[in-house]
Amino acid sequence: MRVITLAGSPCFPSRSTSLLILCQRALEARGVEVIPWNIQNFQPDDLINARFRCARAAGVARRSASRR
Repeated sequence: MRVITLAGSPCFPSRSTSLLILCQRALEARGVEVIPWNIQNFQPDDLINARFRCARAAGVARRSASRR
């Protein structure tokens, strides 16, 4: 199984990111592959306009597909 996490806090580090890291470790201990991403990896304009075919989003898809 593969899980992609997306931290959405504008601050880094944040409490929600810390919680995601804790969850990531728990999932990995159970054999789940976790691919962490942060909202700051994406261009704000792409997020606001829901451009999921932008270069960054395509990169996420490629990386997750290549880890199969």
